[in-house]
Amino acid sequence: VGFETKRPEEEREECEEQEDWERLRRSRLFRVLLHSFAHNLVAALSLCLWGGAYTAASRVLANLDPLDADLPFHLELDELVELIERPLFRRLHLLMLEGEGSGSALFGALKLVLMLLPQSTGYKVLRDRLTAVARFRQGAAVG
Repeated sequence: VGFETKRPEEEREECEEQEDWERLRRSRLFRVLLHSFAHNLVAALSLCLWGGAYTAASRVLANLDPLDADLPFHLELDELVELIERPLFRRLHLLMLEGEGSGSALFGALKLVLMLLPQSTGYKVLRDRLTAVARFRQGAAVG
């Protein structure tokens, strides 16, 4: 009985194709989920943060008309900040410490969230977190 063996180049090409396929599937799934979450801006924002689409979250927040932000929106945004502080989003805290790439995009998105929050407990928590991250980045850049 003979087994077919593949050359390393063929295996690498298949692996790269499979990675591209997986990336495409994840992207499609994210778009479908984002569309289903679009009825609620804060829910869509939390999906973007959880899914790693920090640039998309920044775009959504940057295009938000402040006059459309009503009291329920601000309350939900405050709850989102509380959620970000829970262990479920702990990886975001570590990612923010990275000065480039995704960490920078996440930091920018959370600064936009901070600008939208009213002066509340959530505002203070997020402000303190972003201040600590900024200080850490400055210390890491100098040292």
